[in-house]
Amino acid sequence: MSMTREEAINRIKDHMRVHHIGEYPHIRLKEAFELAIDALRHQIWEEQLWHDAKADPPKTPGLYYGKKDDTNSMYACQYRDGVWVLDMYPQQKMDIVQWADYTAFVRGDD
Repeated sequence: MSMTREEAINRIKDHMRVHHIGEYPHIRLKEAFELAIDALRHQIWEEQLWHDAKADPPKTPGLYYGKKDDTNSMYACQYRDGVWVLDMYPQQKMDIVQWADYTAFVRGDD
């Protein structure tokens, strides 16, 4: 049986509610469940955040964040007509594999 991450989050939350996790001996277990929920939500957010540069390129030219590989390194890049260049050095082309909106990393309360 496989389930989506959202289904896993809901199942954990239901288990916490039904079994009253959070009462005295279960505080650490409750914290572990909350950590698991946060990790699942972060994975969902990451998957929605980054797009495949080859299969799903940006719809419009502009400033985006780009990744060259699967590390956490990202670069501010300009995109136009299938070509990625560094924002600060427009003569420097980049081989971008994933991209995200430039505003994706701005906090809502900023």
